[in-house]
Parts: sequence; C-alpha cells; structure tokens
Amino acid sequence: MASFLPTGLQTQMPMTLQQPMAGQANFSHQQNFNPMFQPAQAQSLPMQQIEPMQMMMQMMQMMMQVLFSVMGGGMGGQNPSPGLQPPANQVPTPQPPVAPAPPPVAPQPPAAQQPQMDWLNPFTTFMEQFISVLRNVAQPPAAAPEAETTPDPAPAPAPTDPCGCPPKHFNPVPHPYPPIGGTPPGGIPGQPQQPAPTPPAPPPASPLPPPGHENRVWGDPHFEGLFHGVKETEETGDLDGNGKIGDVVSQKYDYQGKAGQTINVLSDSGVQINGELGAWGKNGATVFTEMGLQIRGEDGQVYKLEYGLGEKEPTLTIPGQEPVKLTKDETIQLGGPGQSVTWNGNNDLAIQATEYNFTIKRQNGYLNLHTSTTDNYDGRNNDGVLGISGNIEAIGGKVQNGRQGSGANGEGVATTDGKGNGAERAPEEYLVNDGLLGQDTRFNSFNTQTVR
Repeated sequence: MASFLPTGLQTQMPMTLQQPMAGQANFSHQQNFNPMFQPAQAQSLPMQQIEPMQMMMQMMQMMMQVLFSVMGGGMGGQNPSPGLQPPANQVPTPQPPVAPAPPPVAPQPPAAQQPQMDWLNPFTTFMEQFISVLRNVAQPPAAAPEAETTPDPAPAPAPTDPCGCPPKHFNPVPHPYPPIGGTPPGGIPGQPQQPAPTPPAPPPASPLPPPGHENRVWGDPHFEGLFHGVKETEETGDLDGNGKIGDVVSQKYDYQGKAGQTINVLSDSGVQINGELGAWGKNGATVFTEMGLQIRGEDGQVYKLEYGLGEKEPTLTIPGQEPVKLTKDETIQLGGPGQSVTWNGNNDLAIQATEYNFTIKRQNGYLNLHTSTTDNYDGRNNDGVLGISGNIEAIGGKVQNGRQGSGANGEGVATTDGKGNGAERAPEEYLVNDGLLGQDTRFNSFNTQTVR
C-alpha cells in the first residue's frame, strides 16, 4: 500500500495532530510508525495530479496515524516491535533517558473515576473533516443555481440639449409632415389615420338693418340708405368703422341724373323698382315722377304695378289678364298671402314683398318712396341706387355717407361694384334701357335664384 503514497503527503499532518494531547506522553508521530509505512524512495507529486482514490487512501493513512496516536495512550512509552528493525542504512532514533521513579506518596482516598474521553473530541473533528473530504471527492460540485432573470429595463431616452434640440444622431423621418392648418390626404405615413378635419364654420352673416327700420327716398331725390339711422349693437357690430359700438350711423347721398332717364332704384331676386326722373325747376334738379314695380309672386308669376303723377289710380297687371285700376282700400294678393298690394284711395300705395315693405307716397309734383326690410331680408343680392346701400359687401363693410348736392349721382356709397371688382359704380350703370317696367340694367338682380 505504501508503494504509491508520496512521502510529501505522509508528513502533511494537521497542526492539532502534531501537538501532544492532554494527559498523553510527548512523542512524535513517526515514533509509533512501523518503518514499512515509510518507503525508502518516494517521489513527490503535485496535488492537482492526485486521483480521487489516491486522496482517499491518503486520508485512510492519516486516520490510521491518529488512531495509533489516540488509542495507544498506554503505548506512548513502548519501544518499537523488536521484530521490525530499521534498515541498515538508517540510524536508530535515540531514545530519551528514563527518569527515575518518584518516591512513594502516601495513599489518598480514591477519587471518582472520570472516563478518559480526551481523545474523543479531536477524533470527532477529524472524522467530520474526513467525511467532508470524501463528499467533495466522490461528488462533483453542484451546479450553481441559475440567477433569477429579470427583464432588461427600458433604455433611457436620449438626452437632449437644454435648448430642446434633438441629439446629434437624430435622423429626420423622410415623410411629409402635415401642413399648417390640416393633415395631408391619407394621413401621415406610419401614423394612425386621422379623421378628416371639420370644415371651418361659415363666417357670421353680414350685419343687416333691423326688420321694420324705415328709410326714405324723397325730394330731388335724396337717398337715405337701408342702414341710415340704425343704432349699433353687439349684433350689428361697428358699422361705421370708428372703433366703438353704440353710434347711430348715417348713410345719406343724392342722385341727380337727368330728366327723362329711368334708373334702377332697387333690384333683388323677388322685387324690382325703377323710377323715371322729371325736371324740378330750372337748375337741372330732378325728381321721381313715375315708378314701376315688378314683384315675383309666391306662384312664380310676375306682377306689375305702375303709379305716378299722370293718373290718380295705380295700375296693376296680373299675368294673363288685362291691366286693371286699383280701387280704394282694395287689397290684392300677388300669388300668395305673403305678398300683396293695397291703395288707400288717396296718395299711398302699399306693397308687401318677401324681403321688403314699400310705400309710394304721391306729393305735390313728385313721388317719395319709404322702404323697410322684413325678417326674410338677407342683404346679399340687392342692388340699385337704394338697394346697394344694404349690401354690406358692396359698401366695403363700412356704412358711410356718399356724395350729396348738385351733380351727385350716388358716389361714395358703394366702394365695389357688388361683384368683387373693386370699382365704384358709375352713374350710368344704374340706368334702365327698356322702360319703366324693364330689366335691362347693368346690375339687374330681379327674378334670379342665384345669390351673387
């Protein structure tokens, strides 16, 4: 057995085993070994090359040494067996001299016998170490338990400059961004489809004269526009453009023209009024001497009225019938209950139309016209010398006075032509070329369904 045990391993004893135990003779562990356990020639092997079985045999040898040490408490002073002599080439280890026996001591009463267990503790410690070594040799080390894996945290967002600029590695996405005010058709690539933008609300309706507010065309002739005398409110807004609300606005102008001319006073989709001018005095002044009205009734037919200085009674022409003279206080429906004509038998002829109420008043030598709007008035299709004053677009959104006095012909009221051309009306553009009940005028709007 000793032929394969390295000498180096034979001498590597624990420190506890190299010290004398309590109550035990002081001896070297080599003294109690038979020389057969110490081969004459042995080669030292590195520890990492020792096989598990060799290590186990080494531990067995160490255990036997301990057993010889602890079990041979009474053998500590014995000489080696005489049959086992050391080899000739070895020098016997000198033995210490035996001390003389001490003098006899008086007998003492026997003490309680204590079991000699001093050898058990180191033996138990050794066996625990030995068993631990055997376990490590016989069993491979257990695999370390796998560490519990946790999901990697989300990467932190890339830092940006204090100015809010993107990082240097930022590459803009090459798709079109929505233009200002909306999203391109089909949405942004890579983004959820966006609903179509809601169309903007239509602009608020143009300010209108309050229903029932009356104005006049009178004398030689002086015009009070449809907004003349209106008091500004939050609803009408700042009509005269002076930056404040609450004024009573003024809208006055004159139209002189020439005697014998017929001009368009008001033209709208449902009504038209033309007036014939006559001389007034010798200075070129003119007044209205005749007026012709055309009203489109609720039945779609066109009813015609003539009233002037030549005859006392107004004349009404109903489609398909001969012209008739109106009688005093008679009311005639014009295609439905919403439109009618009434003569009071004296000087006033009252006409009720869809968007307007008119009264023609016969004076001494001229005619005056009183006009008011109804709840149906929209202010978008009206034209003529009077009608254009109520078209907020045609007057450039500003209520103001026009030209007045001799030679004035409606200038300064309309700052556009009513069709977005941006030019002020010329006097001849109001002329009617085909008579008192004609429609041949530059900006005729009568009997049309289209709002311009």
